[in-house]
Amino acid sequence: ACNRGILLSLGLWLFFSIPGRILLGFSLLITVVFLCGWVLVLVEDAWDFWDAIYFLLITFSTIGFGDLTPNTTFGLLFTMISSILVGLPTLSYTLSLTSQIGEAAIQALKLKGRSPLWIVIPGGVGYVLVG
Repeated sequence: ACNRGILLSLGLWLFFSIPGRILLGFSLLITVVFLCGWVLVLVEDAWDFWDAIYFLLITFSTIGFGDLTPNTTFGLLFTMISSILVGLPTLSYTLSLTSQIGEAAIQALKLKGRSPLWIVIPGGVGYVLVG
């Protein structure tokens, strides 16, 4: 009975707390990238696993350097479908959760009467305390 209570509280923490949801988001993102990378390694003969991971992270983040491209028709189709249906939504969900930490920090600072200094960081807005 004690183990069920611990698992229940852990599950509630993962789904309802911001750090728990960020942990789930990053875990999902890493899982998606590794599974899609594994498929691309099977399809693309010239790629190793880390080439596929690099390619997927660059593609899912919509940077797209163009230094690696799939050479097979299946590789192209798989990249398009996995990017649209899985990669972009997972990455944007994870980044939106991390920005909620910044929002929570700003709210806490405002309650304490301190003013934050805004700085732009990739993937969201970051804050630095002044004073």
